Amino acid sequence: MPLISGNTEARLEGYFRLEWKLAIDRSHMISEGHPFLLPVALDEVSESSARVPDRFREIQWCRLSQSDDVKGLVDRTLRLLKAPHLEASAAAPVTA
Repeated sequence: MPLISGNTEARLEGYFRLEWKLAIDRSHMISEGHPFLLPVALDEVSESSARVPDRFREIQWCRLSQSDDVKGLVDRTLRLLKAPHLEASAAAPVTA
């Protein structure tokens, strides 16, 4: 679950960027239709201009602002884990 924020945008280098790459590499070994990556934007970062791997743009993002309750994010994650036949990119968008 990569967390994308203004802080990650400001950092051109960081260990999290290696972790993102490793997660994408691992996703190539997982069967299609099995959700594995779930990018979460923590603030007003734009999906189109964010400094993230291209693979993240192919997946439905969740957005979690400071005023949001994390329950929506937890519910969506549990729903994806219980129904692995659903693709993360096809899952209904949820604002946490």
